[in-house]
Amino acid sequence: MGYESLLQHQPLSMSATVLVCISADGLPSSVDAAIESENVALALFDVFFGDTPVSPSLKSSVVNGLESVLK
Repeated sequence: MGYESLLQHQPLSMSATVLVCISADGLPSSVDAAIESENVALALFDVFFGDTPVSPSLKSSVVNGLESVLK
């Protein structure tokens, strides 16, 4: 399953914004930096959610979490 299918149950417009927050301490409380690049976003999605993710268990956990939230 590629990253394209992660949000398959939620319709998104072409102008939709998907915010990804990463924190070693749980949920982030503020934004320290922002990268607004489609190429970087696609690369990160590919690394974490593509056909050969760096952590298959993370991908599975995110997919399951999104499916339960978006139902």
